[in-house]
Amino acid sequence: MQEKKRGLNILLNRLKKRKLCKKIFLLTTLAVFLSVISITGAVVLSNLFDGGTSKALTFSQAGNQTSYIKLPENANVTNSEFKLRGLIYEVASLFQTITQSDFNEGTYNDTFYNATENYVQINLSYNSGNYTSKILDTGWNSSYQNLSWNEQRIQCPEGMAYINKLNGFCIDKYEATCQYPNGTYCVSNSAVETDNLLSNNARAASALNKTVWVYIDQAEARTACSNAGKHLCTDEEWLAAANIQGNFYDLAADLAADPYGCVTGSSTYCLDNSPGNGEACQTGCNVNGCPSGCHSAEGVYDMVGNVWEWTNESVDVINPQGNETIGTGVAGYYFPNSTQGWQTSTSTATERYGNDAVFFPTTSTDKGVIRGGVWNTESKAGPFCATLSNSPGSIVSAFGFRCCIS
Repeated sequence: MQEKKRGLNILLNRLKKRKLCKKIFLLTTLAVFLSVISITGAVVLSNLFDGGTSKALTFSQAGNQTSYIKLPENANVTNSEFKLRGLIYEVASLFQTITQSDFNEGTYNDTFYNATENYVQINLSYNSGNYTSKILDTGWNSSYQNLSWNEQRIQCPEGMAYINKLNGFCIDKYEATCQYPNGTYCVSNSAVETDNLLSNNARAASALNKTVWVYIDQAEARTACSNAGKHLCTDEEWLAAANIQGNFYDLAADLAADPYGCVTGSSTYCLDNSPGNGEACQTGCNVNGCPSGCHSAEGVYDMVGNVWEWTNESVDVINPQGNETIGTGVAGYYFPNSTQGWQTSTSTATERYGNDAVFFPTTSTDKGVIRGGVWNTESKAGPFCATLSNSPGSIVSAFGFRCCIS
């Protein structure tokens, strides 16, 4: 059922409710959500538990890689009592993607970093404390008692990422590309070609360095997702997954700049690369190569820029300068501000939302919600960026989509 909303105030309300994913919290009570990092010889909890949900674990002295803990991708540790007999180490030199500075910049609570010996140490003035990090190693013999964990609610297929919000769901890592049932990739260069592709059961696929599927309207995007056993992402799912390297508030206005490289302007777009002589780059890429830095903490690419993305929602739009009378107000970009209002230019009040903008038509009915920005939205693009000016049947070279499973 299409949910009608007044303006786009829902955008602000929902994003206020976001919560950062849990990392590792250590000492008397430990609550963890740990992303998988490949470690040779790591202890995998799913193997240790033998299908159970709880087990007392003892690990040997640091220096042996099997002393490391690696959670499987579907593990969500919810509770633990930790009995410390040594110190907590993280040996950054063992990992290509983890640096010493990552370790040093961990979050400390009643603990401190021993810069001489390079480890996290308990403050002896306290009976408990914690350190937030990504990888654990135990110095000397230490034991975890009653380490409890549960499965992700759903397992994500290849090309999708798990989002631990809204009761858990999967979202495509990349903007949709076209794929035939036999696995061969395809490209749509017109509305007619999209019709033909869907009549042959073409489906939405998610893969790095592929041509984005454009020239598709909202209903057809639903069909393409359904053909893949998924659904077009709801507006709520899209917003829940939208962040840039873990951040969604107070982002830089120019997300084309390093370290992000989002496809939002001439410094990163790919000239005449996409269907209809569009400037969209291949999925997950920018003009400088693949993959770009324009990804979420969960590894979802291009939710900012490249092509606009349909969500599975349409709205009745009341222009911020108008009223409920059709045709009132002034069409154009409006910026959400820190007082939960809208303004027509940027200021310190819009920096909280990265100076992202939403395009409002005059007061209208039945407009599709399209998010994220496109290759030339420049500083207006971001997690809060949207356009509300198009009907659900609009078909252009700048509109794409992605799919979800819930």
